[in-house]
Amino acid sequence: DAVDEAIACTRPMREGKFNISVEARGAKTLVHCYGHGGAGCTTAFGSVRQAIRLFEEAWGGNPKPPVRVIGRGIIGMTAAMELAL
Repeated sequence: DAVDEAIACTRPMREGKFNISVEARGAKTLVHCYGHGGAGCTTAFGSVRQAIRLFEEAWGGNPKPPVRVIGRGIIGMTAAMELAL
């Protein structure tokens, strides 16, 4: 009886889309994979695979360099798991 109104929402995606891209910054290669908002759970594996593919294309060499994952949401954790395999 005390609840007057219930409102549910999801985090919005950035400008209606997310960002999966590669940026060269000096000797470093930055891979962006963010802005999924409420769609992160449903797009995590495909988005992370795309981000890793872009990284491998940009790097193009062996051995693989050290990788740091920044972010511990669903996308960051999925990326860390996929890179650890």
